[in-house]
Amino acid sequence: MSTNTLEQLKHAQAALHAERKPVSQVQDAVREAKEITQFVRTALSKENRWIFQAGEPESIFSMLTEINRTNKELYDKCRSPEHFNREADRFLKMNHQIKRQADCIHLSLDQGFYGTEPLGFSAGKAIEISLKKIRSTRDGLQQGKWMLLPIDAAVDESAKKEVEKLFSEAAPLAETLLKNKNVSSFDPPMSIEEVQSVYKYFQSVSRIQDLEKQAMKVALAKKTTAETFSPDEILEKLSGFERNLKNVKIPTSKIIPEWGLELYEMSRTDMLLRMFLLRIPFEPLEIFKKHLNTLSEQKESDGQEKCIAQFHDHATQELEHLQLFIKTLSGVDETFREVSGILQNLSISFGKIYHNASTHTITSPFLFKVLGLIKGMLEKGGRVADSKTQKLNQLQQNLKDVDLFDAPITEGMLYALDLLEEGKKEMRQYCEQIKGFLGIGSAPEFLERLMWKKFSKKIKKEIIRKGIYNLKHGNYEYPISYQLFKDGKKNKVLNKKIKSNISICMIHGKKDEVVPVIYSRKILGLFNKSKKKLIVIKNGDHSLSSKRNLNKIISELDKIVKFNLQLQ
Repeated sequence: MSTNTLEQLKHAQAALHAERKPVSQVQDAVREAKEITQFVRTALSKENRWIFQAGEPESIFSMLTEINRTNKELYDKCRSPEHFNREADRFLKMNHQIKRQADCIHLSLDQGFYGTEPLGFSAGKAIEISLKKIRSTRDGLQQGKWMLLPIDAAVDESAKKEVEKLFSEAAPLAETLLKNKNVSSFDPPMSIEEVQSVYKYFQSVSRIQDLEKQAMKVALAKKTTAETFSPDEILEKLSGFERNLKNVKIPTSKIIPEWGLELYEMSRTDMLLRMFLLRIPFEPLEIFKKHLNTLSEQKESDGQEKCIAQFHDHATQELEHLQLFIKTLSGVDETFREVSGILQNLSISFGKIYHNASTHTITSPFLFKVLGLIKGMLEKGGRVADSKTQKLNQLQQNLKDVDLFDAPITEGMLYALDLLEEGKKEMRQYCEQIKGFLGIGSAPEFLERLMWKKFSKKIKKEIIRKGIYNLKHGNYEYPISYQLFKDGKKNKVLNKKIKSNISICMIHGKKDEVVPVIYSRKILGLFNKSKKKLIVIKNGDHSLSSKRNLNKIISELDKIVKFNLQLQ
């Protein structure tokens, strides 16, 4: 075959590849994958990485890799309507997965933590708060003092000039961003240009904060002459801190509420872990001293040659244990990083709902999106922790069996492992914390009772033969797969009894022509112990989307929330 012919074939192949498009049902996901990839590359460029907490960029890149892997599979295997129809459920799930993960990335990159407390503010609110702080800092420096520092600190002329320059650049940018409604809302996601502007603004804020910290360090260094202690004295002081922390008496629940007790316990745990970390640099010295003492004792009792041989064997065994610990701990460290990333994003997600919970700032699609992400992150946290259970158990047992580290170090490691196990249980329990149920035109087992039974024999045969049927309803066309009906048969609920005592409220439109009111009554019949009621809206249809109907739904949801708050 001539070189010219090969070139023509390559050109034809490239042209076919360029022309090939995914089927219409998954085109949105393919486009989303392409856009989010470009977005991440720009947002996580070198000059922007300062803004992220440890492990977050890696977590985002990991999710982006998953998006692109799913996208490639969609692109390669969903090449025509025929391919799509064969595995419609699977391809639609992949389509939804790409969109959900892209939303998750946007939540981290658009609405992340910008150095303002508390977590959960929109970027616009964070800009507003931080602008007040840096303006206060600039005004204070003009008067010759650092306004936000807890102690008096000298004002360096070069720092004063730099803060003035940074503020003069940041303030106009902040004013422009605050006029942009998209920066102060949550839906739709910010454009990459908007994100870049937000990052640029907070880079100036961060630098001003760094100058404040630097001034604080200089002031503290001048304030007192640092005392010097020997390693033994430092370890003794740390042991004293440990004893004092363990002897702290936590108040009873009669004095402070339960959440206050939890804060006490969390603070003590945090201080203990920090104290354990402070001991780690001294551990080699402690091991060295322990070996010297052992050698000295064995030399007296067993003689020099036997003593050295025993030391060699013992040291070899300890090295093997250390290698095992290093290998296992690297896996544990990875687990902690993943779980920390999950908890950080959870904190941001919950914070956004809590601090911006009004109908003017949070749309129902955004709320649905964030709650879906929270559920997904909780489930992922459980899976991540489960995947390391065997290694964690092995590490825990080795720590107990091998007398290798100083007692506080071993205790700290075991403490951290226990916390990870507790965290896993907490995430599982949170997934199960459903306090109430509000049903709106609910249709349990609708696939079989309301769809399959109403299909003609011709449609049923087509679904069984082709595996899918495109159902036309109004101005829309929905792909209905045979697998969907099979899955529906596995998830029947109307033949069960639910022993939960949560609050149940079913709302149904009397003029609902899609799902009869009797289905809401059937659901209420499943709950024997619950506080339950049925509200039938006289002129309501299946959507219940009028303003009056939506207000009624919100009112009933509010009652469920207030009822559960009273029980706490």
